[in-house]
Amino acid sequence: MFIFINSILIAGIFILSGFFYQYVKKTSTMVDQVKKDVKEFGQSQKMDKPAPDDPKPDFRVVIEVVDPLALACRESKAARFITDIAPVYLTREVYKQLQKEFTLAMKERGIEANVILISV
Repeated sequence: MFIFINSILIAGIFILSGFFYQYVKKTSTMVDQVKKDVKEFGQSQKMDKPAPDDPKPDFRVVIEVVDPLALACRESKAARFITDIAPVYLTREVYKQLQKEFTLAMKERGIEANVILISV
């Protein structure tokens, strides 16, 4: 009986590791595609001089929080409990809060800006 349960557990681990491998492979492919797209976009844009008929060059600022869950835990005691339960939700809320704070900071300084949150 014990051997049967062990073999079922081992088979389950192999199946789960297969799913995990597929997930990692898919995620890695998506990351590689995004990197390729960013590289192609950078090469397609002439960053050094705007065209004479283009009055405003098209630049963007991208900010990525290296560890949003650690930031959430540092800023909120409640986040420590949510981190294990809903890390994706908590990460999204961190970025939403940053969006609000950047928008407010721009308004306070009199800078007209669109702060947009994009999920990649």
